[in-house]
Amino acid sequence: MGPDAPQQQLALNELVAKQVSGTCDFPDPQRDRLLDQVRQRYGDGLQAVLIYGSYLRGKRDTLLDFYVLLDSYRSMPSTWQGWLARALPPNVYQIHDGAPPDEIRAKYALLSLDGFERAV
Repeated sequence: MGPDAPQQQLALNELVAKQVSGTCDFPDPQRDRLLDQVRQRYGDGLQAVLIYGSYLRGKRDTLLDFYVLLDSYRSMPSTWQGWLARALPPNVYQIHDGAPPDEIRAKYALLSLDGFERAV
């Protein structure tokens, strides 16, 4: 890292904050219930959840898209799931909350944080 790294990090943080402002910083109980499911499933191994796709463009009646980033695949519910996730990343899962017509669904690609950084 060069001497400008702290300023670059600050600029990146500001850019991300501007992008998030108005897209996900409002109350959405359905979205939050889905995020709670992800938190419960991966516990302390969960490092971040990134929301992308049409939800960020204001379309709220659609399947939400997440990236779920873990500290390692050992955070998976079972050893064999961790092995598969490590062998063929990203693994894609679906979660839902509620029942039609009020059901909300999301699909999420699961990666380790290191794997996501390498891919980016």
